[in-house]
Amino acid sequence: MKSVFLCENADAVKNVYSEDTVSLLKKTAGIDKKVYSKNDILSSPDSFGNTEYIFSTWGMSQLSAEEIKKFLPSLKCVFYAAGTVQYFARPFLDCGVKVFSAWAANAVPVAEYTAAQIILANKGFFKAQQKMSAGKVKEAKEIFSHYKGNYGAKVGIIGAGMIGKLVIKALKAHRLSVLVFDPFLPDSAAKVLGVKKCGLEELFSSCSVVSNHLANNEQTKGMLTGSLFFLNAAIQRIPQYRQRSAGG
Repeated sequence: MKSVFLCENADAVKNVYSEDTVSLLKKTAGIDKKVYSKNDILSSPDSFGNTEYIFSTWGMSQLSAEEIKKFLPSLKCVFYAAGTVQYFARPFLDCGVKVFSAWAANAVPVAEYTAAQIILANKGFFKAQQKMSAGKVKEAKEIFSHYKGNYGAKVGIIGAGMIGKLVIKALKAHRLSVLVFDPFLPDSAAKVLGVKKCGLEELFSSCSVVSNHLANNEQTKGMLTGSLFFLNAAIQRIPQYRQRSAGG
C-alpha cells in the first residue's frame, strides 16, 4: 500500500477528508477508504513495508523511531490535516520523514470564530444573555449599560502567531484598537499589523476583551494569573466584579 490513512480516530478522518478529497487521493496516491491504527501496523509487519505516504488528522497515531524504521521503512511523508504536530512528529523527523501540517489553513476558522466572540463580548452579550435566559430583562439591560460596544474599543491579543495575526486583521476591519503582548513580535511587524506592543499588566488593565493565543506548555504555565484578570477594564465596569476585586 503506497498510501494509507493512519489515525486512532477513524471518525475524525471521515469528517476531515471529504469524498471528493478521498477520490482525488485514490487517483493520485493510491489510497483507499480504510483507516488504519497503530495496532494494525504493529500486528501486520509485512503489510506496510512499501507505504510511502501517510494521511491523518486529529488522533494521529504515535510511533517511536524504532517502530517507524521497522514497520514503515519506505515512508517519505506524513500529511497531517490539523494544527500542531508536536505530540507525534519528532520520531518521524528523526527518521528523515517529512511532516506537513494544515496549521495555516486550520488557523482561519479558529481566527474567524475568535473575532466573532470578541465582537459579541464587547457588546456584553455573554453576561447579559445569562440574565435574559433567566427572564431577568432589567438586570440584562443593566449589564449592557456598562459596555460601550466595539467602535474604538481596546482589545488585547496575547500571542501574535498565525491565529493571533489573523484575529488582529479581522478586528482591524471593525475599527478596534489592538494591544499585543508577544515578546517575539518584532517592532517592525507590530507596525505593519497596526498594533501596540505592551506588557501584560497594561494589556489587561486597558482592554475590554483579552484573547489568549499562547501555546499551552511549560514555559507559559502560570503566566496568566488571577490578579491580571481583575485588572481587566470590562470587569471593573461591572459593580459586582469591582466589589469582588476590592475585597480580594
